Amino acid sequence: MGIMGHLVRRPDPCSTYSVVSASEPGTSEALGTGLVVCARSGFFEVEVEGRVRVCRMRGRLKQGRRTTDLAVVGDRVRIAEDGQGGTIEEVLPRSSVFSRLAAGSRRAVEDVLAANLDGLWICSAASAPPLRPRLVDRFLVIAEWNGLRPTIVLTKADLPDEAPAEVAAWSADWEAAGYAVRRTSARTGQGIETLRAELSGRTVALVGPSGAGKSSLLSAIEPAIETDIAALSAAQKGAHTTRVARLFSAHGGRIADTPGIRELSPFALPAEVLGSTFPELRELAQGCQFRDCQHDGEPGCAVRPAALDGRLSARRFDSYLRQLHGEG
Repeated sequence: MGIMGHLVRRPDPCSTYSVVSASEPGTSEALGTGLVVCARSGFFEVEVEGRVRVCRMRGRLKQGRRTTDLAVVGDRVRIAEDGQGGTIEEVLPRSSVFSRLAAGSRRAVEDVLAANLDGLWICSAASAPPLRPRLVDRFLVIAEWNGLRPTIVLTKADLPDEAPAEVAAWSADWEAAGYAVRRTSARTGQGIETLRAELSGRTVALVGPSGAGKSSLLSAIEPAIETDIAALSAAQKGAHTTRVARLFSAHGGRIADTPGIRELSPFALPAEVLGSTFPELRELAQGCQFRDCQHDGEPGCAVRPAALDGRLSARRFDSYLRQLHGEG
């Protein structure tokens, strides 16, 4: 089997940054283990036994060169009382992350948006704004690379599709690759019960571009969250636009609302394993002559002919090549 014939996942997405012992001088009463539900400007809202405490990061944890975020929504942390509120003493190991290559950085820096997820709900409007299928494919690559189960959630299903044939074709491509595609409407309730059932017992993140209707979808899934969002919007003195990720409880699970994403590239994904994050490519790649075939003109490639004769979606293959070449 060639290197592209099986999924090559990221080797270690779950680094841990610690450890400050609770007995170290300067710490005091231990409060236990909590869950980060929001991180903003050096302050962390941590849920501990049903209560939310605002905490700071222990100074020792912030020292030293690092290439990723110290704590994000979904992180499990140990905190202590220091007389001025809670202090995060330790960030526990992560089981998974949703991250990207930090935009505009001169060196490889990981921008982690959420941790300890079971899956991603990739939101894209089917209309108003138009579907952005290649951005969806970038989210799918990151989900595969980080071992997360993705679901594609097409929002605003109550609106007429601006390009119905394109939406149908891409939906068929994604389903053929093994992905679940859900058409939803926050206004009519279409697809909402299905998402509620799929949320139970899981932690997922709503991800996608601005305008995809993530916050409206979240409010439709759990109406009580709408009150929380309204309160946040009032505090920010403006209409609601998600500026930081926030984790909510709903229907026996947890769901993170995340800011709209404009730029998206996977962190630490080698070009030679990109094809393994496309399920339909990695199956065909078993027939490639060379183990390091990138399906970009190499002799003996089994993937490109499949895209030419219709066995592989030409749209998905083009999306792979665009990512391989660093194109939008």
